[in-house]
Amino acid sequence: MAEIYLSLGSNIEPKELYLNKAIIELKNKINIKKVSSLYSSESIGYKSKNNFLNLALKAETSIKPKLLLKFIKSIESQLGRTASKVYMDRTIDIDIIFYGLEIINSKDLIIPHPSAHQRRFVLEPVMEIDNDLIFPSSNSKIADLLDEVKIQKIKKIKNFNIENI
Repeated sequence: MAEIYLSLGSNIEPKELYLNKAIIELKNKINIKKVSSLYSSESIGYKSKNNFLNLALKAETSIKPKLLLKFIKSIESQLGRTASKVYMDRTIDIDIIFYGLEIINSKDLIIPHPSAHQRRFVLEPVMEIDNDLIFPSSNSKIADLLDEVKIQKIKKIKNFNIENI
């Protein structure tokens, strides 16, 4: 079993419902151990009037990374996400941040997620789950990486209770 961290986000209403539905689907194939609080963040890479609702989760799975990605893409599609080469508003976004200590750099999949170390909306929820976690490709603590990301603003909205979904 591999320990994985996923980052989930939505900026199309009903945001929390999309996150809940994604977690319900994820629970069908992965063993979710812990979920962060919900955070609000501005879009990155494009302008949008809609803030994102974000969270991170820690889970265990025996699904290999490329099959996990395929499973995640099927959930995104099921929840109305359309594939696009440009950043745009979305019903759901699920990213594999870490897959154990593996470092994967293929055409279809890069783990750790290539932008995770630059995104407060990823680092802060992950750090909430495990503040001693080490970023596999850099051997830096998440807390140290978070200190370097100064300009992005995120706000903790509320605790997330997985038993409520």
